Amino acid sequence: AVDRNGIVKRYMDTCAVASALPVHPSSPLYDEDYAAKFVFDLEKSAALFDSFGIKDYDDDGVLEILITGIVVEIDINFIVNTDSTVKLEGAREIAEALNSLGIKTTLHELKWEDYVDALEKGEYDMYYGEVKMNPDWNLGYLFEPYTVTRDPEDMDKGMNYVKVTLDTTVANDLVSLSDFQILYAGRVH
Repeated sequence: AVDRNGIVKRYMDTCAVASALPVHPSSPLYDEDYAAKFVFDLEKSAALFDSFGIKDYDDDGVLEILITGIVVEIDINFIVNTDSTVKLEGAREIAEALNSLGIKTTLHELKWEDYVDALEKGEYDMYYGEVKMNPDWNLGYLFEPYTVTRDPEDMDKGMNYVKVTLDTTVANDLVSLSDFQILYAGRVH
């Protein structure tokens, strides 16, 4: 439900390339046929949510999910740093698209210090951030214990925030380029 191409075109000009996969579209690893499955299509997204049982069970215009027979409203707490106009506008579009699908999404537009505080405290469900990939495409640093930089100037060193949810043994098995190529080639659906 994210219009990657539109966001890149409207706000990032020539400073970004939209990609449905964690690979640059000019890379030999980029599979255009597979990426085409993730083209922006709100109707397809709505149908997919419906197929997973995510529906408006109480007719209030907001989608819910059944958890052990109990209706639970989906309510996403989405944060973005307002110091970047590009990220702010992109996040607004994403929140608008999700809300149009019935996924209640509250966008919190935060100054840098408040944004970092929210990240450190885990006061979010989704955040708009960035990852600067290493030239060797080693994804290992994404699975290391999280680090936070409070200096926006340090953004060139990579990701400003990483939160670990995978066991490091599993992460170590997934990080080399050859492993990435094998996992990518043998995608699990």
